[in-house]
Amino acid sequence: MTLTVPTDRPGPVPPAEATLADLVLADASRARVLERFGLRFCCDGDSTLAQASANAGVPLAEVSAALNLTDATRVRPAQPADDLASLTRQIVETHHSALWGALLRTQDLVDTVARVHGWHHPHLRRVRELFSALVADLGPHLIREERVVFPAIAQLEATRRPVDTGQGPLVDLLDELVGEHDVMGAVLGEIQRITGDFTTPHDGCVTFREMNEALRAMQAHLHQQLHQENNVLFPAARALAEQVED
Repeated sequence: MTLTVPTDRPGPVPPAEATLADLVLADASRARVLERFGLRFCCDGDSTLAQASANAGVPLAEVSAALNLTDATRVRPAQPADDLASLTRQIVETHHSALWGALLRTQDLVDTVARVHGWHHPHLRRVRELFSALVADLGPHLIREERVVFPAIAQLEATRRPVDTGQGPLVDLLDELVGEHDVMGAVLGEIQRITGDFTTPHDGCVTFREMNEALRAMQAHLHQQLHQENNVLFPAARALAEQVED
């Protein structure tokens, strides 16, 4: 049974008026382009391309060209998810699994590089501080999704009845998770900024380079996860929860 999510954009729209979420949902390869321009499709997915470009101080024409969009191109808003339980499993198996596997290894790399190179590159101490805070928040966040929120969404979809999460209304939990997403996305964005887009300096060792590669990979996985949750799973779950409450 397909879940219909209300939308104010029933038909195709011009590229400038398409949201970042719809652009990426229509073509996943656009995620890398948007990231290159600092456009956060994961946490600012509701922003139109024109709005996001203006907020980032990037020429709309330049972004459109990089995305291979023209004034004549029309972008159709993405269709709503129709199998929420499968989507939660896909998120866990693809993104959560990668993040769980990378957390300790990346923390070890960050600690090592900050200890060895921190005297010559003081920004590394800030990187370690930020990443440690991210790890402290991300672990409980993933557990809450896997053990509470995702099972509640699957139950809601299967029964079409209100669910008892044991931690409050489901829609409130979704709002809390989105707020946490914003914080985590901002932390990784700050790490990206102070490392010069994860750039290894000329005197950086192999471990320094491995750290930056690990941070870049973690950001990519997290952005994709937040995109699927913020822009697909959570809106559909929220709409269904509101339907069954009526």
